[in-house]
Amino acid sequence: MTNGWNKRIFISDIHMGDQRSMEPFPPHSHPYGWLQENIPKLTQFLSDKLQAKDVGEVVILGDLFDQWVIPSDLDPIAGPDNICSNPSNQGIIDNLKKLAESSKLTYVPGNHDMSACRKDIPVMRDFIKATFPGINFICEDDRPTGVYRSENLKLIAEHGNMHCLFNAPDTWTSSGSFLPLGYFISRLVAYKVAQTGQSENYLDILCKFIAEFKTNPDFISDLFFAVADDAGLNKSHKIDMVNISGFGPSITIDEVAIKYSELIHDWDETHDKIDSKGAIEGDSLGLLWAAYKLYLGPETGPAINIAIFGHTHAWKNEDPYSFSDEDGQENEPSFRSHACKAIYANSGTWIDSVRLCTYVETEADEGNQRHYVRVRLYPGNQLLQELFVAL
Repeated sequence: MTNGWNKRIFISDIHMGDQRSMEPFPPHSHPYGWLQENIPKLTQFLSDKLQAKDVGEVVILGDLFDQWVIPSDLDPIAGPDNICSNPSNQGIIDNLKKLAESSKLTYVPGNHDMSACRKDIPVMRDFIKATFPGINFICEDDRPTGVYRSENLKLIAEHGNMHCLFNAPDTWTSSGSFLPLGYFISRLVAYKVAQTGQSENYLDILCKFIAEFKTNPDFISDLFFAVADDAGLNKSHKIDMVNISGFGPSITIDEVAIKYSELIHDWDETHDKIDSKGAIEGDSLGLLWAAYKLYLGPETGPAINIAIFGHTHAWKNEDPYSFSDEDGQENEPSFRSHACKAIYANSGTWIDSVRLCTYVETEADEGNQRHYVRVRLYPGNQLLQELFVAL
């Protein structure tokens, strides 16, 4: 491999927050951010990979920053500068800068760090490149998403939210805005956490209410009202939207429900490869089907045999042609390495509430003509599962 290295590292779903998220912030009594306890662990991990001679690239597959998890009655974050300037995040930021300076850092945005509208994309790109000189920032010009493609290997990687009904950039509901309904769900769940101190992952709440309401004629509005009620909020509660393009200074819960009521119809009108049913499954069951349908299945051609996603917060490493595990659940550790026609992997997450901090490691073994895909647990770099495809 280039310059003697043969490994790539893929991590995602770090969810760094601003200083408000890490301490009680009036009028709330509890912190609400997702990353605090694991900051030292991630800081050391990045330092380890910076020093590793056999690692040529660290790829962050989205949700490095969290601009969604803010209580609905607080001013939203309009960009990542307040997150980067949070003193608690300094060790992470410093090591990301060193990785970028050494040309080892690639960053693909996710949904929690997506730009709110098209005009924000170049602003975000300029900020990232100025803050982390040397970074490879992969983002489309007209959508807040990107796809990583290896130069010589049949490997593709992205965050994965593009294939999820509630979390993909929404270009049809609000003129001038990309914000999907998942953004507003995150704001309501963050309000509940800040009020109660009870840790909540909005993906878990979303899955719960999808299962409860997906057969209802008014599925979208019923689900959103249930999330609001779970947070102790009524339909007239105002969500602070100051400085967010495409919205006024605030919007009520009732107005959000009305605005997104045609979400399923709008999705099916604009998506041909993943329909709304598949996109709902992406939010609730996981992204194996999306990876198979878009990149790895028999109708996609031979160009890709490894697809790596984030977003779901559940690590995966499996042969999509076996479908032996129900997607959306954590795999059990397995040290059995075997050849696969294709591999779908998910990098998991580093947030405090999830017990496993995981990452994906790929290694090109040219001598044996194998491309390994491993999921490892940090600290200790314990191997959880290893598969390989032919180079």
